[in-house]
Amino acid sequence: LAARPRRRGSGDAVGPSRACSSMRQRKASEPGGRRSAMRRLSRASQRVALEVTETAAEVWVVVRLTGALLWALRTSALWMFMALRLMTYVVLLLPAFLRMVGHWGLHPSVLKGIPYGENRRNRIDVYQLTPQQLEAARGAPVVIFVSGGAWIIGYKAWGALMGMVFQRQGVLFFAPDYRNFPQGIVEDMLVDVNQAVQWVFDNCERYGGDKERIYLVGQSAGAHLASTATFRRCEEISAAVISRVTWRPDKLRALVGISGPFDLVSLQGHFNKRGLHTSIFRTIFGGDPSKHSPCHILREWEDGRTRFGSFAGVGKADPKGSQHPAALLPPVLLVHGTEDSSVPFNNALDLGIELRRLFSISRNRHRTGVRLYRDKSHTDPILEDPMGGDDALMEDLTYLVLAKDTNEAIVEIARGDEDASLDVKKRAVLPSAVGRRMLPQFVIRIARWVNPF
Repeated sequence: LAARPRRRGSGDAVGPSRACSSMRQRKASEPGGRRSAMRRLSRASQRVALEVTETAAEVWVVVRLTGALLWALRTSALWMFMALRLMTYVVLLLPAFLRMVGHWGLHPSVLKGIPYGENRRNRIDVYQLTPQQLEAARGAPVVIFVSGGAWIIGYKAWGALMGMVFQRQGVLFFAPDYRNFPQGIVEDMLVDVNQAVQWVFDNCERYGGDKERIYLVGQSAGAHLASTATFRRCEEISAAVISRVTWRPDKLRALVGISGPFDLVSLQGHFNKRGLHTSIFRTIFGGDPSKHSPCHILREWEDGRTRFGSFAGVGKADPKGSQHPAALLPPVLLVHGTEDSSVPFNNALDLGIELRRLFSISRNRHRTGVRLYRDKSHTDPILEDPMGGDDALMEDLTYLVLAKDTNEAIVEIARGDEDASLDVKKRAVLPSAVGRRMLPQFVIRIARWVNPF
């Protein structure tokens, strides 16, 4: 009892020695607490400064490459006029672009510049999901988005707006960068796309993704690269020319092409009129655009030929590996705007016809669908519509990715406005509203008017 410390009551006095000791402890602890808080603040400031520096560096790379390209093409008055229209378009939509770039550059959920290959452009951005989303999904669906840019100004940040929407819907989003012309020609771009797809198959589970639910999506030139890489990989597996098969097209849940230039041979004159001179266009494609044209590749398949020779197999592969390449294709959805002046929408229709024919020939039970957005331009589905809060494309894509039956969803999306029940089905599948207005409609209308695409 004598050793037990006596509890001090309200009337007990504090002795001088105890008071001095208490004051010394407070003095000793206060500076330490302040130093700890300052260290935490310093670390946070350093992280923010690093994010800003990295974002500024990536933006500078794009500006420098674009400037070099415009200087190289300065002899083309039409191209310079198109560039001026593009700059005006960007200024009009700048508030929305800044919000998009701010999310891409500074939000901690976006991991930027992860290497997937040895080239300096072999970098990929990962739009991560929250722990709550991952817990609810138990293996989130995965989208790989190959951005457009006329094979010249493509960049992974162009997918930031789509990545933001998919994040809200619980979809894990990957946006790879790839070499552009003149850093490389289309063969180099296809190497990069193949490496990026393989990297996602190998690593998506680390970020909570389901490797059995991977969707390959491309827009404009990205749609061309994604489809060409897929078709060529089918040829390689069919001809058994690669000793170790890495990613396989039949392991994709679906291939989606948005506003894609799929018939390069017929588009040469069209692109020349719009400022991409035929000499540059042919240089990008190694002198022969037909070898890299998705429609041309599929027409060769109809004749029983690939770039590796002839084949005769249908259905299962024989010992020589002569499986029909079309039998390895995943379900395919092609979407396009009817007012697209950059790439006419008949590209989607023609490729859809070829795919349906080959699916029948090869006994592939998957479906192909073509969805045309009435009165929409080349960029409306991916920029102006989302910024205005009317996001038909992202509603369709999110419904496709979250639907239980991919083939059925493609058929429903292709029917579009003809299917009155589709909106009801979308509301039942989508966890939240897709569209969020970012700009007044009158600004978006002016931007549409000056848009060079």
